[in-house]
Amino acid sequence: MKNKTFNIIVLVLSTGIMFYFFIYSHGLESLIKQSGSLNKFWLTLAVLCIVLFWIFETIILHIITKTLYSEHKLFLRSFKFTMIGQFFGAFTPFSSGSQPAQIFAMTEVGIPAGSAGSILMIKFIIHEVVYLIYLIIALFFKFSFFNSKINYFKYFCVVGTFINILIISFALMFSINSKIPKKIINTIFKILSKVKFIKNPKDKC
Repeated sequence: MKNKTFNIIVLVLSTGIMFYFFIYSHGLESLIKQSGSLNKFWLTLAVLCIVLFWIFETIILHIITKTLYSEHKLFLRSFKFTMIGQFFGAFTPFSSGSQPAQIFAMTEVGIPAGSAGSILMIKFIIHEVVYLIYLIIALFFKFSFFNSKINYFKYFCVVGTFINILIISFALMFSINSKIPKKIINTIFKILSKVKFIKNPKDKC
């Protein structure tokens, strides 16, 4: 009963926030004005792409969850977890609420928090690897095009690729052996404490 009440409160608050921005930022008025000039083909294609994205997200989550944890009615629940992630990711800064909300939803159906975290970590690594592949393909075929349109594009490419590889490497290290990233974090905290950026690094590790 408490969980249902919490879900209702979250739904009402998020719906209220959405309507607030629509009404007081003239978003609804602008949407109505622009809807008549929208190209129906591209609008339909966009909706189709969103639905396909949800389906593929569900399939990926289903396969990973089925491998790590056996659960009744898993595909339907995988779709539920996916939509929860999409919902909370849509209105939280940098989509930061997506994974915590999914972990909470998984624990509600009996999946241990550790297993839920592992499932989402694997999915995150898969996403990052795919994004990196997209980047490499785009650079291989269209580097000159983007370079001509965006100032300092090659520098952005180097920095973006490095950050992507760093994130993937850190996620893999955390998945394989948690001691390695912990040592790295401890080292970073020690360096930051020496330059007086943080205090008491041992308390934060």
